[in-house]
Amino acid sequence: MTDTSTDTGHAQQESDVTSDPIAYARDLTKRFGEQIAVDDLTLSVPAGTIFGFIGPSGSGKTTTVRLLTGVQTPSDGPAVVLGREPPAFTDPERAQIGYM
Repeated sequence: MTDTSTDTGHAQQESDVTSDPIAYARDLTKRFGEQIAVDDLTLSVPAGTIFGFIGPSGSGKTTTVRLLTGVQTPSDGPAVVLGREPPAFTDPERAQIGYM
């Protein structure tokens, strides 16, 4: 970690982690008929981070996880996890993803 100072005198930490995200989605959308479960989600999760995805019931959390693990395919928008599109994951690749 590199320590940089801000004009307020507080130390700010810059990560030495690669700039390539481990998970990325842009305008990710999932529709079930007329119902939109995930609507234009954009996210980028840097490698080496723990990402918490919270929200109320029915907000699309489970559907998003299913899209990012390749269990479901998006209606629109790209997603890339571990350098691959999730629907193309093999079982050993999918086993590398930890989620609860």
